[in-house]
Amino acid sequence: MFILFPVRQEWGSPRQGIDVVIDYVTFPNEALWLKEQLRETLANVSYVVLWTDRETLLARDQSRIPEHRMGERCLILMNEFLESGVEKRHIVNNNSRSIEQVVEMIISGERYIM
Repeated sequence: MFILFPVRQEWGSPRQGIDVVIDYVTFPNEALWLKEQLRETLANVSYVVLWTDRETLLARDQSRIPEHRMGERCLILMNEFLESGVEKRHIVNNNSRSIEQVVEMIISGERYIM
């Protein structure tokens, strides 16, 4: 499932509106599929995998309400991403960054464009 959100950046320099597609888990092949679907629109598609270390991942999962916890599935997905061939340029380690910093990196970072 992909969700499309029109977004305006509020920090930093003013920019045109940006459409944001959010999918909880998107592997590289799915991002390529989306890019292909949007090919005729001439849209730039940025693919970003928010990443953290194993301990932080498990701690974040435990902070969720019980019915939203993934448990062992978190680690399974982590391993699936490692095996998926995701390029390092698409990975953002968000351990020590604020939401604003991560958003700014994505908006201004051409390295994420597919």
